[in-house]
Amino acid sequence: MSYFNQFKNATRKTKRLLVLLALMFGFSALAATHKVSAIAVDPSRLNDGAQVVMYHNSTGKLVGCQNGKEVTKDNKEVTDADAKYYVFTVKKDGNKIALQNGAGFVPQVTGSNRVFSVSFSFSWQTSLTSSSYFNVNYNSTSDVARLYVEYKPFISTYKGYMSRTNSGMSAKQDPDNTAADEADWTFHQYVLDDGTGGHGTAPTKHGQLTAWADNAGYQEVGYIGLGNKNQVLASACVNITNGDIPTIAYRLFGKTNFLSAVSVYARKRDKDQDYNSDKTAYGSFENTFAHIFDYRNPEKNCGAIFLGFTYDVPEQYEPASFTSNVKLDAGEYVIYLVANTKTAEEIGGLDQLPLIGGSRNNFTRVGGVIETVTCGANNYSIYTVNNYSKDGGGRVFVPKFELLYAPKYAKHATSVEYSKYYRIPAITRASDGTLVALSDARKNHIHDVSNNIDIVSRRSSDNGKTWSDYIVIFQGSEDGGAGCKYWNGYGDGAVASFSNGTVIATAIHGFGLSGGTSDAASDVVWKVSRDNGKSWSSEFVMNKDLYDGYRGNISPGNICVGKKGHLDGKALVGLRTSASPNKGYSVKETMNRIYCMTYDPDTNEWTNVTVSGSKYIRDNDASLDETQFVQMGENEYLMSARYFGAGSRKFYRLTFTSATTATVTEVSQSDMNLAGPCNGDLINYTTANQGTYVIHTISKDWAYDNDNARSSLTAYYTKATTSGNLTWTRSLDLFDPFDNTNGGEKKLGIGGIDESAQYSSLSMQEDGTIAVLMEAYPYAIRHMDGGRNNNTAATHWGDWVMGQYYINLRIGDLIPDAKQPEDQVIDAPAISPKSLTYDSYKATDRPEITISHQNYVNYPDNYNTTDKKVKTLYEFEYYDADGKRLAVSKISESEFTEETKTLTWQDVYKALGYTFDPTLKQNGYSVRVSAYCVSANDAQVISKKDVKIYTFANPVRRIKVVGLPTNGASKTELSTQGNSVGSDEWMTVGLGQEVQLNAPAVYPFTFVGFYYDKSKQVPLSDELKYTNLSGIANQIKFSMPSKDETPDNYVNESGVDDYGIVIYAVYEVQAGFSTRVNTQYNNGKAGDNTFESQYSYWAPKQERIYIDRIVKAKGGDDFEKDLSIPVAPEQDNVCLGGNGTGNAGALTYPQQLTYGLDAYVILVPDSKAASHLNAIVRVKKGDTYLPNYYVVNSYNQAIYGNIATSPNCAGVFHWYKYVNGELHPVAVGMRSYDVGSNPKQNGARRSVVEGGANGAWYKVDTDIAFEGICAKGEDFNGEVTVEIYLVTNDIVSISQLSNPNNYITKVSHTIVRDEHIATGVEDVNAEKTVAGVVYYNLLGAASDRPFEGVNVVVTTYTDGTKSSKKILK
Repeated sequence: MSYFNQFKNATRKTKRLLVLLALMFGFSALAATHKVSAIAVDPSRLNDGAQVVMYHNSTGKLVGCQNGKEVTKDNKEVTDADAKYYVFTVKKDGNKIALQNGAGFVPQVTGSNRVFSVSFSFSWQTSLTSSSYFNVNYNSTSDVARLYVEYKPFISTYKGYMSRTNSGMSAKQDPDNTAADEADWTFHQYVLDDGTGGHGTAPTKHGQLTAWADNAGYQEVGYIGLGNKNQVLASACVNITNGDIPTIAYRLFGKTNFLSAVSVYARKRDKDQDYNSDKTAYGSFENTFAHIFDYRNPEKNCGAIFLGFTYDVPEQYEPASFTSNVKLDAGEYVIYLVANTKTAEEIGGLDQLPLIGGSRNNFTRVGGVIETVTCGANNYSIYTVNNYSKDGGGRVFVPKFELLYAPKYAKHATSVEYSKYYRIPAITRASDGTLVALSDARKNHIHDVSNNIDIVSRRSSDNGKTWSDYIVIFQGSEDGGAGCKYWNGYGDGAVASFSNGTVIATAIHGFGLSGGTSDAASDVVWKVSRDNGKSWSSEFVMNKDLYDGYRGNISPGNICVGKKGHLDGKALVGLRTSASPNKGYSVKETMNRIYCMTYDPDTNEWTNVTVSGSKYIRDNDASLDETQFVQMGENEYLMSARYFGAGSRKFYRLTFTSATTATVTEVSQSDMNLAGPCNGDLINYTTANQGTYVIHTISKDWAYDNDNARSSLTAYYTKATTSGNLTWTRSLDLFDPFDNTNGGEKKLGIGGIDESAQYSSLSMQEDGTIAVLMEAYPYAIRHMDGGRNNNTAATHWGDWVMGQYYINLRIGDLIPDAKQPEDQVIDAPAISPKSLTYDSYKATDRPEITISHQNYVNYPDNYNTTDKKVKTLYEFEYYDADGKRLAVSKISESEFTEETKTLTWQDVYKALGYTFDPTLKQNGYSVRVSAYCVSANDAQVISKKDVKIYTFANPVRRIKVVGLPTNGASKTELSTQGNSVGSDEWMTVGLGQEVQLNAPAVYPFTFVGFYYDKSKQVPLSDELKYTNLSGIANQIKFSMPSKDETPDNYVNESGVDDYGIVIYAVYEVQAGFSTRVNTQYNNGKAGDNTFESQYSYWAPKQERIYIDRIVKAKGGDDFEKDLSIPVAPEQDNVCLGGNGTGNAGALTYPQQLTYGLDAYVILVPDSKAASHLNAIVRVKKGDTYLPNYYVVNSYNQAIYGNIATSPNCAGVFHWYKYVNGELHPVAVGMRSYDVGSNPKQNGARRSVVEGGANGAWYKVDTDIAFEGICAKGEDFNGEVTVEIYLVTNDIVSISQLSNPNNYITKVSHTIVRDEHIATGVEDVNAEKTVAGVVYYNLLGAASDRPFEGVNVVVTTYTDGTKSSKKILK
């Protein structure tokens, strides 16, 4: 149920009429009115340009100035006639303020020197001067403000206060600090309501700091992606003095039709501090604001309290109100107004979102404001410190905007993150179109290595819509010594992808870039994935002689890979070195160097590039640093380098004359103005209408004037050329949409938020859009890395706190009128079998490979087998155990135009150039098969690739992971190099081969542990040696053990060659429910003159308390607020008992369905299920599901969207209610069952025969009814199953329920045919007079008493009719 109440000024029809009148008669339909806030404000905390009125407390007057003379009013109302006299604009100079009204008059207090004293006088001035500014002393308890100036004639400083008496304005010295005084003023914020609810005239400036005060409101600023949940539009701070149920009044602005729902959350203010800073502005402030509102799961990740939601989204400027069900205790809160945004499909396609074109004038915006919070008798009016209402709100729509990694909130250990900090983005698109996004996970401190840092990865296979859980690629540790100076971490990750499915990840490992020859080594390391980033090899270490024994690393980000020319298929990197020698080397330098190198994925080797006769690039004036490359021509590359000299960045052109030699030329640039050096990234993009551009992202400003507080991450672009200087055009700021500086600024107050947005990484996506991964945070917070033992930087200020954000943009969002190339209509082929490991000693254990595509079927207008053919090209590569490529097939000889081609293993090794099977008796060798499709008529129309890897080892074993109670509790990935599987899939692995398992819990499950024996609850660690990755309980790695080390725990008893190791990943969910299903058939007349419907029940435990509760429950019954029902013992369960005539009391229907078949459902949730989980109920008749189903929603995580609004959804109910602000679980379903011919007042009865003499038969009062499962007289002899599913709100389609991974628990109640009962006549004649009863056993013997066991009871009535039923004695 929605508890939002819309209070509208006018109906939509009325508003259209007002607009028409405005056009006809020339007046505004939304006429401006004057609005004075009821709440007092601290004028010094308002933004420059805010407007106020000033009220003098002791004389009770509103004070203004007209013609240089004081004017007053007894009330605080402002009109058109007097607004310019009473409304003052706040002018700020630091923390001081001046006030000037609309007539130009300024209040001023002036000090003067007398013989033995000083005096102060008041005057109205006509212009602002330095003497016009007051200090403000504000008492937040009494809301009293005192404005004073300081006067220092000699040694002492005196204070003069603006005051008033009944005689008029005055000035005084030293007011009474303990009581009310003539110097006491109350200021109220003023706005002109022009139809925006009074939110259209305040200045559009940031105000994060001033928002953190009681009764202050904040309009959220930043980008907002389509298809996101819980996106903050506005927030407000309130100090609730008496706990009660809150009511929130709010308005929305902008493109509200892009919103699908509005919700409200509250966060209890946490004033502890995880972060410390040396900055006065953002230093040492509370956790509530230091940690972002984590929209991904606000309750779990940041302790938010869900207050409610509605799908009825109000239109722009409409006043709306929401009354929660939840009682808030007394205390300080931040209230969040949040919204769910529609997907691109829901708004009619991505083209319905207008292109930005690099200009804020083209923003599509949305926003909101909280106006009041009412709790009981207390009403808290909210004054908003920033305002974007008039222009449509502070959130700007882009295709996608996601938070991928967030700093861990120490108070919420259940957060999805495991690392305290994240830095250093790197993103690439693999050959299969998958986005692979890397980040440093800086677990203890935020500084660079040396440190305990992991490098983690997340993948998206749907162009950024959804992302996998993270996996650890490089695992750091605290090994090596006491203090982080000696910790063995990895950092500054870089990534590159190649067309054959290879992805590499590089890092610096060990001591870092500083140190001496006797300190621990700093290594450049890399790992290789040959399956597009799913699984990773062991670690490789670069020979330090390649970079002359200095300490260095490959520049982080997306590594450039050549597409043609001398470097075709090779990666080009800049390895920067510091002036410090590596361990064991005696080298000296004064500047950084850049070593240009290439990487060959075929040989897994690095090679130096000689640049203009030198092994490296060096600047003599200042150090070069991190560098990125982009290909500009066949052999021409542009290098962009971070620079610690003038301009903060240098550009070079490299022209390759061979794969190992190039000439280098420095290039000048213009219009990229930077405040300081920072890493950036660049790619090229070929548009459909404007040629090719280079797009460069770089931070251009600093949030402060020192300390490297890099911010304003901005996109620049220039035309791609192979010669000449570079002229850049500034486009969007990628984190703060309202930043509009030309660059080079070092100050607070840039744009809309004081953010820190620094490193970035760019990649093209499969859909032709642009992916940006950036490190950023909406607050400029710095954390001191204390406790760095044995380190000279023991009190080092670490880097600025950041998360990792992904933003998706179209080329037309960055460059005006630029068009994206048309989508290529061609699908990739599919290779089968999937990636597997085979026994290298068994010559017969080899795959037959099939490559097929569906382009002729899927796109008949584009392709056919005659004149519009599709060519499928495939390639085989043979690798040794170290990853070195030994052979490759000729792709020119490997193509076909049919839909399918099958190749034997002999075909494979012959294509590789062998006359025999080279994999025989090899260990760890592999063959990679890749294939793609291309149009025979247009070679530019190319599909992405499919890649499979077949590995050969001996001996081999099988292993799989099974989730309990359900595989749906986790998105499990079990992987070894070249091979990965999900839950309940066997994977063959060679002994000694490294295996990695990631089994993260899916909400609302929590991970318990890994087990070897589920029945005896034997932990996996008792039988298999493994290592947790960075202490993450659900991520482990191990070497595949022998049978002696870890015996098989799975053997197929049928004798089939089916055995292996099963790892049980165990989860729990703290939510349970019970179920009951009734039919219309009853069990005869009971002693209390009622008739019980047949029912079957299910409870998670066969204990009286659980059985009685569900058997006796009626729809609408509420239970204790802390009701706890155990979770289901298995994922799929069947009814446990009942009063029916089937086995164990199961439900039955008679042989002759004279009266059809109906079923009714009742559900009892516990408190956790009622608050966070939902139920779906449907019926299966034979092998076919009936189209209708029911949805039962929880309070916090309700199901919404198409599944709840479909015509097949017979009803949406909720299984909770609130009593005095506290949630109670409520039974949903049947409330009563009645039989007999006497009509009841409420509810219709089912008739035995429509209009027949017997009249009405039975009546059910219920919510969930499946009537007419079988029609009257229908000939049916199958099984009917009523299925009840416990689900999260991630379910979007009823068809998803066919996959067990999409539900938590399913309970099945079967209704079967009773072979002993011919009809259900006894139900109709329940009120007739019985003449006699005969009992028959299964052998046909008759008796007037029941036999032991099963009886068929035949009842004869006085009217001559008979009925029969089965009973069990």
